[in-house]
Amino acid sequence: MRNPNGQFYGYQGYENPAQSLEEAGTQRGSSSRFATNFKADYTILEGLKLIGQAAIRLDYLNDNGTNRTFTRYNYVGDIQDIRNTPNSASYLNLKTLNQLYQVYLDYNRQLGADHRINFTGEDRLKKPKSKARQPMAIIL
Repeated sequence: MRNPNGQFYGYQGYENPAQSLEEAGTQRGSSSRFATNFKADYTILEGLKLIGQAAIRLDYLNDNGTNRTFTRYNYVGDIQDIRNTPNSASYLNLKTLNQLYQVYLDYNRQLGADHRINFTGEDRLKKPKSKARQPMAIIL
């Protein structure tokens, strides 16, 4: 993937993957997640039950990158083009917190041999929240 001059070269606009890996820059990222949920049941009266649930998920994403300018040559050593101009660097830090809270009221009662009353009421609250920092620098 190198020309006789020892330079990486491209052919008719096709990328040289070895050159991109060695000269184009880096991109590194990591992510992590913590998730949990809880449930509690409480009997208020016979047949009347209160049920509460909570689910929480916390996500982190970090990403750092640099894009270096590099020159692509053709097979005979002439400049074919210049890539990633200008140089740049980027950074991303993202934190997301998702919260879900639910409460149920369940009433279940037998009336005599032939009748049953069953009622369920529900309320929920969703609280999504994201924070991001994404500065980008262009280095000439």
